[in-house]
Amino acid sequence: FRPQTIRMQVLGHKLLQSRNMKRTCCEIQWCVGMHCSSINFGVDKPEKPSLPADYKVPEVWNFNEQAGPMGAINRPTSGARHEKTLQVGKHPIQLYSLGTPNGQKVTILLEELGAEYDAWKISLKDLDQFGSDFVKVNPNSKIPAMMDHSFNPP
Repeated sequence: FRPQTIRMQVLGHKLLQSRNMKRTCCEIQWCVGMHCSSINFGVDKPEKPSLPADYKVPEVWNFNEQAGPMGAINRPTSGARHEKTLQVGKHPIQLYSLGTPNGQKVTILLEELGAEYDAWKISLKDLDQFGSDFVKVNPNSKIPAMMDHSFNPP
């Protein structure tokens, strides 16, 4: 028994569109030694409209402030929105987070490692994650964020 080289190539690829369906068609040929075979297949995929038929995309998009206590969180821009200094404790590691599932993961990690750290609450409702010092730690304004002051610069 000796291994054979298998050659495979796509002979044709077509995209056929009908009213609400897209059909992708292919023919694949493969050869083992001197024997060649081929197969044709097609896949139907229903086309889903992404926007309502009567929707018109505006030439210039304007952001409208959303109402409610959490409306100010989602904006199309990033960066600091107000001046706020972050607290720094006595340990080198400073954790800025909240008791959310992602915030708990880092706390569990630090506890398991036996690391000494100071934890500070970042209130999402009060938009603390958009303060000037927090944005320096995490430009995406996401929690958790951590600073290690044992290095210079931290």
